[in-house]
Amino acid sequence: PSNGAVFATPATITITANATDVDGSIASVSFYNGTTLLGTSTAAPYSFTWSGVTVGSYSITARATDNALFLQAEGSQTPFYDGYLSRKEIKIQNIDTIIKVPVGSTMGPYLDGANYTVAKMVGIKTVPDLVKARHILIKTHDQNPRNGQFVQVRDETEAKNRIDSIEKAIKGGAIFDTLCLKYSDDGTRTTGGVYDSVKPMQMVQTFNDFLFSNAPGSKGVVKTEFGYHYIEVLAHKGAMSPGYKIAYFSKPIVPSEETENLARSKAALFTTENRTLAKFNEAAKKQNLPIQNAADVKPMAPFIPGLNGSVNEIVRWLFNEGKVGTVAENPFFIGSNYIVPVVTLSYEEGIKDVKSARPNSEFRIRQQKKTAIIAQKIGNASTLEDVSKATNQPVLRADSTAFNNPAFSGGNEPKIVGAAFNKANTAKISAPITGELGAFVLKTDNVYAVANADGDVKTQQAMLQQQMRMFAQGRRNFIDAYKKSIKIKDYRYKFY
Repeated sequence: PSNGAVFATPATITITANATDVDGSIASVSFYNGTTLLGTSTAAPYSFTWSGVTVGSYSITARATDNALFLQAEGSQTPFYDGYLSRKEIKIQNIDTIIKVPVGSTMGPYLDGANYTVAKMVGIKTVPDLVKARHILIKTHDQNPRNGQFVQVRDETEAKNRIDSIEKAIKGGAIFDTLCLKYSDDGTRTTGGVYDSVKPMQMVQTFNDFLFSNAPGSKGVVKTEFGYHYIEVLAHKGAMSPGYKIAYFSKPIVPSEETENLARSKAALFTTENRTLAKFNEAAKKQNLPIQNAADVKPMAPFIPGLNGSVNEIVRWLFNEGKVGTVAENPFFIGSNYIVPVVTLSYEEGIKDVKSARPNSEFRIRQQKKTAIIAQKIGNASTLEDVSKATNQPVLRADSTAFNNPAFSGGNEPKIVGAAFNKANTAKISAPITGELGAFVLKTDNVYAVANADGDVKTQQAMLQQQMRMFAQGRRNFIDAYKKSIKIKDYRYKFY
């Protein structure tokens, strides 16, 4: 209603509001009488019908919340990507059902791994498969490849003034390539700042949004984490297809107190009734309980394969109370599970026999055999898309992989990271590579060096070399002095 509107009681009043977000999208609009919430609308046109309004004077307000802030405030496990992606770029469960949902409507909740998720269709628009663009970057920050932190390299005001001057010069007829070579801080400065085939989500979001939201010929200044970019969209490439902007509200599935108590009771009963290895195996099979083998657990082991959480207590039990063939008297709570351990084998230091070595070596051999089977299934595939079809696995993207950081695809994958820096893999896809989590086929888009944000490289090298010499000399002196007169054994596992 308009300001000062009058209604006859008992009144039914329809309250409407317009809401837009210049750099995002609206999640909901809430309507208040003073500080009292009347109702919430989650789709445009935003409105609420207030019924049974009695005599009085009321101050009505509407408050809009955008999707990103809503999901962040509510602790969603899935952050909001405020951009449009084509169907083939979205590699999630139930996507074929989600894209049929009308704009402003939701689907769910549905089970998504360890979460329950509600998906909301925020918007649909036509987007290109690829974009060709060129840009000039005036940096304000560099990203440290070792820790991912941004280090300021230029004052914000200075950078903004410089990019504004470049924009004005180009509008006045200056040659783009000349200004790019002279002023751009990007590695593409010598090639006219051109990115020939940019894929969705390849660039940081604001850069990506400008490319895929504007027609060829569009020009403008964009601010990103790295600085200010003057961008020109040169062409759309490939097919034009529907792009979807979807918000996902995800919450983890956590056990109730009743569930935890039941699990604790079952674990305690299992340890009481099954005190030997034979009974342990028989009961686990009968109750369909998973058995995980952890080979080669050492004193002071920081982790045990298959267990997520602190393993100090279970390691201490293994080396103080555990005997071959015996089951722990009490279960251990590790991560979110109750664990009942049994010792199956112990051995002295030295070369392992075949039986002892098999648990570790067999896994590696199986990995290599599986990679060979996958390679045979892939055949002569020449693109990642062909590999995806042959193996029924999605194509994933890893951006800004650093050579000194082996983290890749959710795990520790030094072989895969090393292969990513092999320039031969920029021309064609790699052969299947056996990794820690599976077999990988990769293709590298680009290999480039970044500036060291921590200072002069030669000075750092000299300091490190001096430190290593001092450390090595000190270590030799220490070892030489003590190894002749004392024998030290590590018994910390008995106490920690």
